[in-house]
Amino acid sequence: FQHIYRVGHNALQLVEFIAYSAKKQIPQLEQAPPFSVLKLVNESIEEYFFEYRINSTFKEKIHVAQDTDFYLTGSETLLMHMMFNLLKNSIYYIDMTPNNRIEIWLETQSKYHILYFKDYGPGIAEVIQPYIFDNFTSSGKKDGTGLGLPFCKRAMQSFGGDIICQTEQGKYTMFVLRFPKIG
Repeated sequence: FQHIYRVGHNALQLVEFIAYSAKKQIPQLEQAPPFSVLKLVNESIEEYFFEYRINSTFKEKIHVAQDTDFYLTGSETLLMHMMFNLLKNSIYYIDMTPNNRIEIWLETQSKYHILYFKDYGPGIAEVIQPYIFDNFTSSGKKDGTGLGLPFCKRAMQSFGGDIICQTEQGKYTMFVLRFPKIG
């Protein structure tokens, strides 16, 4: 029963977030107690593979550094769905690129907490890089809608943070999610 409740609650939060986003507003979703980002990252990977029935051999190509953690307030649901989107984008290319792997690590700086998500896939073409956070920008993926990364951008704004992409075609793509420190 708890799982059904949580899934329903998460779906409602996402619908509310998408409705605000369509109006070009940054929604302020319900504030929850601070949560562990490292725990959420690990849970997101487990849930992603369970929910989407992804071949578990892909999971072996994901490394999450366990040595640093930080806490955030805001929507765990949004952060989990950002993780789902980044995983989906990386996993799409995992078989197409030899030696592809995903590395995720956390870092704390003086003003920010940072989540790094790096894959060693094909990278993003230079011509499309300036547009990846624009709605309906998609490249190379058969079923891509071009809504995942814009969702991540708006979700990061709801945390008071930002997401940037660093990529080199043929080598890697790294997303840097920067969150302001709590109080």
